[in-house]
Amino acid sequence: MNAKLQGKVVCVALNDSQQLENLADTFEQPPYKALPTEPVLYFKPHNTWNQDNRAIEWPTKQNELVVGASLAVIIGKRCCRVTQEEALNYVEGFALLHDFSLSEASYYRPDIKGKCIDKSATISVPVLTSD
Repeated sequence: MNAKLQGKVVCVALNDSQQLENLADTFEQPPYKALPTEPVLYFKPHNTWNQDNRAIEWPTKQNELVVGASLAVIIGKRCCRVTQEEALNYVEGFALLHDFSLSEASYYRPDIKGKCIDKSATISVPVLTSD
């Protein structure tokens, strides 16, 4: 893994409008009764980080993995309650993230075990922005 990458990877579930639309009926049923009104976040801890072109460890008792291809935004400075106008001042660069997880039934509480498979988050070499 690139030594530059450290800290944590925070992912946003259900950020694909087609996926959300396909699950709309599920969310209208108990216990949910409505679509999420705030982002649904989950973490990819260090054990999940993987280098480009490395094999992903397939869980032995699962037949299916869900893949999410995402743009990773690398935040280079500590920040809290940043305004929309200031947000890009904290971006250090971008990378591609392929997130492999077990399929899940509950998106309001993402399955930690299903999201934290060893080497399941392949992160590309970052493209750093210049000041």
